[in-house]
Amino acid sequence: MSTPLLRVEAARDRILEAIAGPLPSETVEPVAGLGRVLAVPILALTDLPPWDNSAMDGYALLAADVHAATADRPVQLRVIGEVAAGSMGSVAVAPGTCIRIATGAPLPPGADAVVPVEATTPCSADGSALGERGRDASGPLPPICAVHDAVRPGNAIRRRGDDIRAGATVLPPGTVLHAPAI
Repeated sequence: MSTPLLRVEAARDRILEAIAGPLPSETVEPVAGLGRVLAVPILALTDLPPWDNSAMDGYALLAADVHAATADRPVQLRVIGEVAAGSMGSVAVAPGTCIRIATGAPLPPGADAVVPVEATTPCSADGSALGERGRDASGPLPPICAVHDAVRPGNAIRRRGDDIRAGATVLPPGTVLHAPAI
């Protein structure tokens, strides 16, 4: 004589009843967490990005200085420094000046916008072009930068904590850990 078949729901209930329940939580190295389920939330320890930074290579400046800039009538600003990615600038942007900045570099004090390098032309101290418009933002620092586009405050700036704020839940409990989460 054969055992009658169970409905799917009844079979599922019997299987779940046979499971003792969740195992106690344990702390493991990240790589050992692959395929495991989080018992507690994972919280961000810091803001990301950790500071206001440039979203592109260009020049940090005051947007008000270039409000009238056009392709035919660029605004020339004195270049007073440079902030490379991975470094902190100490020179502050003042009216009529700008600072060359790399993508990801912290926004220098005083700056409220970044104009992309593609909208600039490096110039000599007398204001004549040293190269083509949109030249990459590397090499010798030009004394003057001609800005061909008006920008608004906040242009090309990633604000501190835009991606995630310190204390925010990155992964909630119950998350099955996969490679990107780890």
